[in-house]
Amino acid sequence: MQLLHSRNSWTYSFGFNMAVDFCVWVLEIDGLHVPPFDHHTGGDGSLQASGLNTEQWQSWFARVINAQETQRQRFQQRAKEDPQHSQKDLSKWLIAEAHLPAAAWQGDATVGNQLTTLWNQYGPLSNERRSWERDLSRQLHKAEAGARKRLYDELLPYSNGIPSLTIHFINYPQPLDYLLPPSTIIMTIQHGQPDAAEFRERVLAAAGELAAMRSGKRRSQSKFITAAAILPGQTLTAYTILTRKPVMPAPAREKVQPVAENATKQVVLDWLNDERHRSHFDEVNMATVRFEREKAIPGWQLYFVSFAGINGDQYRQTFVLRQRADDSWMVCSASSSSNIEELVSQFLVPIRDHPLIFLSGGKAGHANNQFQFIAHGEVIDNGFNVARVRLLNNAGQVFEDAVEDGLVFFATMQDQEVQWPMQAELYDNSGKLVWRQTVFDDRPPPWLRFKRR
Repeated sequence: MQLLHSRNSWTYSFGFNMAVDFCVWVLEIDGLHVPPFDHHTGGDGSLQASGLNTEQWQSWFARVINAQETQRQRFQQRAKEDPQHSQKDLSKWLIAEAHLPAAAWQGDATVGNQLTTLWNQYGPLSNERRSWERDLSRQLHKAEAGARKRLYDELLPYSNGIPSLTIHFINYPQPLDYLLPPSTIIMTIQHGQPDAAEFRERVLAAAGELAAMRSGKRRSQSKFITAAAILPGQTLTAYTILTRKPVMPAPAREKVQPVAENATKQVVLDWLNDERHRSHFDEVNMATVRFEREKAIPGWQLYFVSFAGINGDQYRQTFVLRQRADDSWMVCSASSSSNIEELVSQFLVPIRDHPLIFLSGGKAGHANNQFQFIAHGEVIDNGFNVARVRLLNNAGQVFEDAVEDGLVFFATMQDQEVQWPMQAELYDNSGKLVWRQTVFDDRPPPWLRFKRR
């Protein structure tokens, strides 16, 4: 995470890492114990029978981690050289070992072939193994939003001793943190552990240990155990074993299959009921789903939906649906949304001398040289009887929609990309132009005046 407009370029990041998780999963499949990853049971011993041993696994593991770090540094360099993040010549920045861990194997070819086979088996399992990360990520976002001091600010004192910090989540039955200086933390996650508070505590402790290892000073009362370097020329590694917290099973609930009165609403309900889509909200209490506002244009449908999670948290979500060639419907975009009138009342000086329009939108390229453009928004009329809104640009592209329930909705799939910025023209019910405003130009509208507090 790097703060926008911050002069401090130091960052930290966290997330599930398939390549690193695969290396540890291999131990569980084979049964080989390599401290601190020696808390698993079972395994078929097939890799050990082919010659895999502790030292070989450690060297392979370190090469995969080093490839990950080198890959990260390359992409940072690419971002400096190409600020617009062009996708051209992307292949020259990629490192095979960072994405295909079997390619990092340098030992017996028989073991390497087995690792390739296991990698193919691991792929379908990866989503299951990372499923607990989604719950943790939601907790971390909520905790960070409500914290008096951000984790980023608490980590900044270590930034002089640690290059940009990387935290790799992996699935393993024993809670532990494994450090690879100068800047890598491997944190195991289990069902229900860590929670947001424990994550913060573990990251701060690990960062402090990495900084101490970099300086060569031993921390007093350190809970980390130092270990020998894995590869020649590498510094010492360290790890700490944590207590496994008991997790009470969630009460069994009958899976609800929601039913809507029409096909498009059913698509939304099915999307909300699908656990694959839960990245920023809890499991949905389907009985609380409300379709608050909607608007349709030929081939497209817009819904503003509110609902509660099973833990009681309230959410708002905006859905855009597109009709396929076979007349079925699909969710084209889903994003969190806010109540515009509440935002206006909280943050803006009351405006009465013209109407207001708030637009959200996006565009993307698709196959067969098709380009998608979606824009939807809300008109605050202020007594001007706004009946239609027209969007136009310097390329001569024009879109028009009638205002219904305060909403306008524009969407298209076409063979030419829609050019930004655009002008939004608001017309009253007699056809008179009552307000014009530039939109999609990444600048605040001219009427934006924040309240003084």
